[in-house]
Parts: sequence; C-alpha cells; structure tokens
Amino acid sequence: MDGAVHTYKAHLVAKGYTQTLVIDYEETFSPIVDIRDVNILIAIAAFYDYENWQMNIKLYSLTDISLKRSTWSNLKVLSIQNIQTEYAS
Repeated sequence: MDGAVHTYKAHLVAKGYTQTLVIDYEETFSPIVDIRDVNILIAIAAFYDYENWQMNIKLYSLTDISLKRSTWSNLKVLSIQNIQTEYAS
C-alpha cells in the first residue's frame, strides 16, 4: 500500500436518446456521504463541546422513491423505471 486515498463517486445520467435539452444536460451530481466523514464531524463536535442537534433533510432524488424497479439495459447503462406510488402526508 502506498498510502494513497482512493475515493469513488457515482452518478446517474439519462440515456442519450432520452435526454431533454437544458433539463438533463446541466448537472448530474448525487450527494454521497461516507460513514467515516460523519464520524469525523461528530468527533470534532465532541472535542469542541458543541451542542448536537438532529436534522432530518429529505432529498428528492431517485433513491427516495420507495418502490422502484431497476433493470440493466446493457452493460454500461442502468435504466431505472419508477413505479408510481402514493404518499400520505
């Protein structure tokens, strides 16, 4: 091991023929949090005796859909077909 840190990030993009101009071409970022990052932030907060407040933030992304069906359309592209769900508030 050479001591290098390897990080991997992934993002989903639409297939080339399903992209809409200005909608699907701009940004394809998906927030990714590693448990080690959370542990470091908690350790810093404990060291400086900060108050801890819990906040639940709902991000509207493909992972928040409770029922979804994923199929591989080929080896390089993941096609996600969403099943319409009903939510009660």
